[in-house]
Amino acid sequence: MAQTPVLAPVQRVRSFDDAVTQIRDAILKGSIAPGERLPSERELCQVLGVSRTTVREALRSLETAGLVDVRLGAHGGAFAKAPDAAMLGSALSTLLQFRQASMAELNEFRILFEPSNAGFAAVRADDADLQALRDLSARAQALRPKKESWPAIEELDLEMHEAVADAAHNQVCSAIMSGIHETLKQNLLELAPLASYAASVRRDIIELVALIEAKDAAAASDHMRRHLERWQKISTPTRKETAS
Repeated sequence: MAQTPVLAPVQRVRSFDDAVTQIRDAILKGSIAPGERLPSERELCQVLGVSRTTVREALRSLETAGLVDVRLGAHGGAFAKAPDAAMLGSALSTLLQFRQASMAELNEFRILFEPSNAGFAAVRADDADLQALRDLSARAQALRPKKESWPAIEELDLEMHEAVADAAHNQVCSAIMSGIHETLKQNLLELAPLASYAASVRRDIIELVALIEAKDAAAASDHMRRHLERWQKISTPTRKETAS
């Protein structure tokens, strides 16, 4: 990069944080374009007024965050990367598993979050989205809600929630849904097969797809909310059970 007016000497009190913030902001604002090579370590030291150790730590932090690609060799260096929505999903998944998010916490969030996804999907779903949802509906219709079919219905339900988020055509919604997938899956494995609930899940998938195809945003949103509220009742211990 020939010019570096977007960077300036950092504040000495928190030189590492300031170095990370300046480089990150330059990338996010487009002052350093995706694929563009950042100044060399020596140049960054001079421009930011910090040590080479601080520069290297800052670049490692930005590489971990997915904003910088550090390449080795004669033509190597640090190159800016475009932010990827998948990064959010991956980071969220790691955080939830590390914090051991409970089923109750996930349920509370999903009841607020996923009805909006269904409403958006009813308005925004394109032909490819609708075909993916129809395929899910067809698979649900082919299943019989018996105890032994619970794992397949369980997996189909997870696929449905992600497909609806994708059909909402909002990268943040897709990333968040992807991020909570693994935590949901782990929590589901802790539950015994639920033959009675399997019937309602199968029905909910078929009916939700029909509402999205009909472009009825309000009904699709309400249907998703009821679906999640039913799941909350059977999967979340009551206060009395939790206390005992």
